[in-house]
Amino acid sequence: MLQQSGTLQVIVSAGHLWYTFLDGKVYPEDPKSNKAVISKMLCDQLLWAPFFSCVFFAVIKTLEVCKQCCWPCIHSMSDSHVMAVHFGIGMRLS
Repeated sequence: MLQQSGTLQVIVSAGHLWYTFLDGKVYPEDPKSNKAVISKMLCDQLLWAPFFSCVFFAVIKTLEVCKQCCWPCIHSMSDSHVMAVHFGIGMRLS
């Protein structure tokens, strides 16, 4: 779960930076004009979408491999920490 939320945070941050960049560089004097909207859409679809699709699938594949290799160790550590913090020392649900 921690990896998923961290990945989501990176995705959201990268998207925010990209769209802030577009707003500042593509027709900043009239950002809602038809030319600006179409130009931003084309930049998004021709530059950002292919790049980010590759990044997305690479991250997903990396997380799958990591989960298969490291999950038992990570799960046992996080499980014991969560139980100790949220349910009190010594209380185990399983």
